[in-house]
Amino acid sequence: MMKKKLSMLIALLMSVSVIATACGNTSEEETTTAAVTTTAVSQAEEETTPAETESASESSAAEADTSAEETEAETETEAEVTVETTAAPAVEAAETSSVESIKAEAAKLQKSQKWTETAVSKTMTVNTSCYSRKAAYSGAAKGSVYKKGTSVNVVALTSTSYYKLEDGTYIYAKYLTEAAKTTTAATYSAEPTTIKLMLNYDYTKRYAYKQLSDKKKTLYKQFYEAALNLQSVIEPKYDFTKEEIVEVYTLVLNQEPELFWLGTTVPTGSTYLFVSFIEQDPAQIAKMQKQIAANVKTIVAEANKKSDTVSKLKIFYDWIVLNNNFELKSGLNTTIYNGLGVKDAKIQCSGYAKSMQYLCDYAGIESLVVVGTNDEKESHAWNVVKVKGDWYNIDTTWGDPTCTHGPKYIRYEFFLVPDAWIREISHYNINKKIDGTKVTYFAPPSCTKSTYNYFKVYKKEFSDIAAAEKELYAQLDAAVKNGTNVAEIRVTSQELYDKMMSTSKAKTYNAYAKGLSTKVKGLSKQTDGDGVWVVHYDVIYK
Repeated sequence: MMKKKLSMLIALLMSVSVIATACGNTSEEETTTAAVTTTAVSQAEEETTPAETESASESSAAEADTSAEETEAETETEAEVTVETTAAPAVEAAETSSVESIKAEAAKLQKSQKWTETAVSKTMTVNTSCYSRKAAYSGAAKGSVYKKGTSVNVVALTSTSYYKLEDGTYIYAKYLTEAAKTTTAATYSAEPTTIKLMLNYDYTKRYAYKQLSDKKKTLYKQFYEAALNLQSVIEPKYDFTKEEIVEVYTLVLNQEPELFWLGTTVPTGSTYLFVSFIEQDPAQIAKMQKQIAANVKTIVAEANKKSDTVSKLKIFYDWIVLNNNFELKSGLNTTIYNGLGVKDAKIQCSGYAKSMQYLCDYAGIESLVVVGTNDEKESHAWNVVKVKGDWYNIDTTWGDPTCTHGPKYIRYEFFLVPDAWIREISHYNINKKIDGTKVTYFAPPSCTKSTYNYFKVYKKEFSDIAAAEKELYAQLDAAVKNGTNVAEIRVTSQELYDKMMSTSKAKTYNAYAKGLSTKVKGLSKQTDGDGVWVVHYDVIYK
């Protein structure tokens, strides 16, 4: 089982939101199918420990401190750090181990648990009587008793939301109050490391990055470098609003698919930002990169046999659709690891979009990830790509609907389409976060051309019903002969589309298909092509 070491954190001066990475996929119905997306927005929740009752053996200082205000229950947040440990007996202030031994013990525990620390230098005040801990997690062995009002000098802030004291012990951040903004030194880790990327794409060339102000670009760089260095805590160089931090972090997460170990939790705050990771073990990340690289090498080699961009994009599109299955789940389902590194993996819309983005990066095709919703305001993600100087939408997720037709099912309704065919028809709220914090990420480039649309390029577009039906019947013949399902063409007018999708025409096509083989149960009409005018019927077998 893959070892997961999340450092998703909740700390003082920090509130957390989660990117709506979940989306629904279109599913097939016997009569009609609409493109559907589903939002799964979650918020990190604090896990609290029960109140710790002071025993008779504990220090007299703690016993004397019995006011209602000063005996609050300890509610230290685990911050998703899972530690199996047996708490040591309470240690009285007068019997605390030497500073040297405590520091040595803390260093040993830090190495084993791999939390990170940001060096700070300031004096803080204890706001609730509490114990210090010998390690930076809830349930660790106790150190000294600290009464409310005591001043302490802190030397570091950990990724698990604890302040480190001069003697090497830790106090949960909730129990300390600072009078002024912190001055910090460089962030360091128990085991500093920098992840070597498989593809060193210059993020400053990204379309989305170029839309940011210079101030926001500095934060983009900090998040990017934090991911490379597995750095859990950063201090922004400027003050940012919650919305600005959500905006920039989301862009890094969506536009930089190579950082697949970066977590989907967006940290916000004024002093420190805590970065979460899906995976934080460098050795495991390197292993995952090798899995991705093996498939990418094969896919790109096949694409390089083609001289035109459309053919390359089709190879990428086909591979992603045919080698993945839709599943509404967060985590690795939103990344290129599942999308490109695992056989028959489960991914959701952002996983499809990032996989396409990554392959385009390798092939030198300019692209970006765009987010939005369906007509029910359920989240979605797709790509905008550049083909011979013009921009087009390409939605890989909706080429791979959830259905019972088997792994070879693929469709092309949204392969290189202009905005006019999808905006406010099937795709809404372009690059806007509408759940919780309202953020507009950036205005994507306008897609105005249809020259390289799939149906135009592969000569499956028709302007009269005779030619359109001739091709549709030919596709039904081929589908039944090969045991496949899809028969789809595009027409050039709403009138022709409505006619070929009418109930009377559907009955005619259904009778024709059933007459081709006794194995054919009938046809299923797909209506999610309303905006793109794709006439689509699926062959259903007995």
